[in-house]
Amino acid sequence: MTGTPVSPTLGSMTRPLRLLAAVTLLTIAIPLAPASAGKASPVAVDSWIVAENGTKVGQGITSPSAVGETYETSARAPSQLAFGVVATPVGGGSAVTFFGGGGSLDFAIQYLTSDGTDVTLKVTGRGYKVRGVAEGQHVHLTMVVYLRGSALGRSANLAVLAQTSGGRDMVAAFVTGA
Repeated sequence: MTGTPVSPTLGSMTRPLRLLAAVTLLTIAIPLAPASAGKASPVAVDSWIVAENGTKVGQGITSPSAVGETYETSARAPSQLAFGVVATPVGGGSAVTFFGGGGSLDFAIQYLTSDGTDVTLKVTGRGYKVRGVAEGQHVHLTMVVYLRGSALGRSANLAVLAQTSGGRDMVAAFVTGA
């Protein structure tokens, strides 16, 4: 098939030009709402770890890898230690979800809520979610670490991640069996 290139005439172009002009005017006159309109803006999280002696590490620091938010200690094996993990939404209310490891042969871990409910399977599984947390409200979780006799001379970095709709913050306890 051979043919001659066809150049459109001005008359055949007027309808698309009118449509383009109308769309341009609408875009200028009626600004489009941003994609996030009607949705809650992401909420960050701040979490910290509290040792049995009351020492707080990580408050006011946000690090998804626990940089600056790790408490280091040693304990006799066998024994147990308890650490408080506290998280608070920053920038609005949000659900807070905790994720943590299950420990190892030398260091077993149990996670408890502030009323003593064991949520270990949730924290080590798909996460333990606390809904309806107001901005600045503190959510508490206790991480109990059981050092077995085999922990003597061994160390473990035990991390807990707190997550909201717009942020993650990790804290950790670095425990060595003495």
